[in-house]
Amino acid sequence: MLNHKFYFEGAEKEEEGCYIRISNPFMETIQRDLNHCRFIWNGCEELQYGLGPDITIIRPDELNQIKECLLNQEVCTDESEKLMKFVDRAMSEKKQVIHENGSPGSMVHDFVICSEFPETIAYTDYRDKFVKIQDQFILDNYDVFEKVELYWGNTQTVERGFNYYGVTLLSTQMAQQLKDAMSDFLEHNTSEKAAYFAGEEYDTLTALLDKAIKENKGIIHFGI
Repeated sequence: MLNHKFYFEGAEKEEEGCYIRISNPFMETIQRDLNHCRFIWNGCEELQYGLGPDITIIRPDELNQIKECLLNQEVCTDESEKLMKFVDRAMSEKKQVIHENGSPGSMVHDFVICSEFPETIAYTDYRDKFVKIQDQFILDNYDVFEKVELYWGNTQTVERGFNYYGVTLLSTQMAQQLKDAMSDFLEHNTSEKAAYFAGEEYDTLTALLDKAIKENKGIIHFGI
């Protein structure tokens, strides 16, 4: 699931309460209110309206704006409570907060199912057949995907995970192994990362793998 990251400046992902994920669907519910707030965007000297497209720096005296946006919501959800708790702690401890945008972006990974791998793989040959998956999902969960050995560029070169900047080839067997690795990661996993692993991007990739397995076909992945 695409998600936004909020963390105390300098915090590590393992630090409980100092680093949280909030789903993009929830952030969309408070977007209108956030667009009336002003924050520092990375690379900008002046305050800008709303959260930036990449990195936003939220100073302690600006955190109350986010709290007001949350209080304006008619329905209280688990995510609103989590973000409120995080904001309250940051305000109490006078911590500067970093926000990483998790909205859908232009960087995507293209996948296509094929009956056989061609000798020469040309991106333009498949342009109208691509299944697109957001880069954030691939990047955030790369440690899950690298549990499986895949072909990089050709069927003579094997590496772990997707070739992030190039072409990856998945045989039917590899597609099954990747699906199994994804399922194994989710099984009995109560971590926040696992909770945000499931979602639209996960469903899209799983459906693609299922189709290739059922039809005994391969998959070509074009990286960034």
